[in-house]
Amino acid sequence: MPEVAEKLRKFKVNLAQQVPLRLAPVASEMVNMARQLVPVRTGYLRSTIYAELNVMGFEFGAKADYASFVEFGTRMMRARPFLRPAMDAHITQIYNALLTAAVEAATEAGRGQQQQQEAQPPAEPAPSGAPGEAPAPAPAPVAP
Repeated sequence: MPEVAEKLRKFKVNLAQQVPLRLAPVASEMVNMARQLVPVRTGYLRSTIYAELNVMGFEFGAKADYASFVEFGTRMMRARPFLRPAMDAHITQIYNALLTAAVEAATEAGRGQQQQQEAQPPAEPAPSGAPGEAPAPAPAPVAP
């Protein structure tokens, strides 16, 4: 049971490293797309579009006070979305990046235990009960 707890701890650490690494390119593409789609008057709204990576994902948006009015519209102004289309266009890439990060983190967590087992010398087979009988052959190693 302690080996399971250790693998889970390693998985958590590895996942925290892999998620930002895998999401960074997707987040950058989303920012670029949103900056292309946003309506421009002064350029301020476009300059406030951002993606901030964190341990388990990222935050994507625009910091201008009026960004939500442009994105969703008002009763006096039609919506001109620029964040949602960028997010919608990259949702599959986000999913794939998270999946890849999880698989890589799990592989790395399992690899550490496997390397420890390979470093240990193989156990000697126990002699069978009958005197003079040859010991049973060692089992074949299982491929990872």
